[in-house]
Amino acid sequence: MIEVGENYGASGTVTSITVNGVATNIFDAGALGVGTYKVTATFDAGAATPFITVNGQVVSGSDAAALADPGCQQMIMQFVSVVGTPAVVVCNDLLHISLDADCTEEILPDDVLEGSYFCYDDYKVELDKVPPCGNGPVGTRDPDGGGYRQDVCLPGGTPAGWQRMLG
Repeated sequence: MIEVGENYGASGTVTSITVNGVATNIFDAGALGVGTYKVTATFDAGAATPFITVNGQVVSGSDAAALADPGCQQMIMQFVSVVGTPAVVVCNDLLHISLDADCTEEILPDDVLEGSYFCYDDYKVELDKVPPCGNGPVGTRDPDGGGYRQDVCLPGGTPAGWQRMLG
């Protein structure tokens, strides 16, 4: 869902939203695919609240009221780039996990991936005994006693990287 807001809290309505000139209110990156897209929205603040000053003296209205109700129609434009998910990633060699009193800790892709990635939601972290992703059992130490194997998987379970984790 595409949401449009106004910095000063002006009341009004969004009269149109487009992606590359096509009217919509949803930006679905999966359906659009890799590329750069022009997203526009038109905000209509209706009739303006008067704010009149003469020789520096306020005659009518206030500055705050005029900012809250500017009475304008403005098109807002933003370019959005949809990038592909790398199939090969670089994982940290070893991850140390300290557990709280409840003995649980959430391990996220950002914790294990080395470098910067555009969308960490494209990856899933699994604790596995041996490859491939998703075969478990979760929470079992590697056979060589070197901690746990942690796989980073792409959607569909395709392995993208792995590392050892001590906990």
